[in-house]
Amino acid sequence: MMRYTVESWEERDRLGIWVTDNETGKTVFEVWDDDARQMFEDGFFKTGKEFESSVLNYLTDRGILPDRTKRTITNKRKEAP
Repeated sequence: MMRYTVESWEERDRLGIWVTDNETGKTVFEVWDDDARQMFEDGFFKTGKEFESSVLNYLTDRGILPDRTKRTITNKRKEAP
């Protein structure tokens, strides 16, 4: 099982991005709307195939997640109902 899951949700003007620690079930990072968009505008988060790794790299660089050599990635993108 992957250690961290990067998830996102988008609908109209809403945008949410969060990271869950799969071992504990806890959300370790969460950002919404203008703050989430600002992460892309500031260049911290990338789009496309680099999205998940850019989020995890950002959290690792800030000491929120352990060193990147000790983590694995999985992605779950939520679709609007």
